[in-house]
Amino acid sequence: MKTSQIEDVDREFFRDPSAWRHHGLGMLQREISGNYRVHVWHPGLRWLNGPRAVHDHRFDLRSILLMGEIFDERWDVVVPPDHESSQANVDIWQIVHAKAQTGNDAHKIGPAMAQRNSVQSYLRGDQYVVPRRHFHTTKADDLAVTVVERFNFDHDPARVLSEPGAPASSAISGAHGRGEFNKLNKPTIERVLAMVPERVVAAIPELQQHINSRRT
Repeated sequence: MKTSQIEDVDREFFRDPSAWRHHGLGMLQREISGNYRVHVWHPGLRWLNGPRAVHDHRFDLRSILLMGEIFDERWDVVVPPDHESSQANVDIWQIVHAKAQTGNDAHKIGPAMAQRNSVQSYLRGDQYVVPRRHFHTTKADDLAVTVVERFNFDHDPARVLSEPGAPASSAISGAHGRGEFNKLNKPTIERVLAMVPERVVAAIPELQQHINSRRT
């Protein structure tokens, strides 16, 4: 991606709440070009908790923190042999990615054993990578902004967890996600987007060079 492709990211980029996807982990998502997105995090946006918050990706994900603090949890998830299924504490599902969701988006794989492995915090200027097919979840306790790069895609759906016997519905609403934009959340989303400081807005078009210089 060329830097010129994201020069349109300015204050106006943050004004229209219906242009953003609302993810239940507590973030707003909007693409800036190709495989790059801006994520705006705030605890007031979070409704997804427990095992359903744990998921993997069908791509490698690189995240750069522009402001705030992010907590990333890594999880070990094992599908047990049939004779050990009584040890399972979650169900594991495949779920269709947001742009392809139609309403019947999750397919149950079966029971699994899940345990949190580690928690790492990241601050402004930090960069971290979540490898493809590694289970994790992320949260922020206050306003945070990240730019994420997605690469090394595969073709299989991502996986999510749920409580045993519970469904695994989509965590996405808004632009390009399943269903209509949730107007009940519009004032909260507008308020969160307005909180993003000008220094962060101005930094986004310069990030491609920064990302390339810090590739792992």
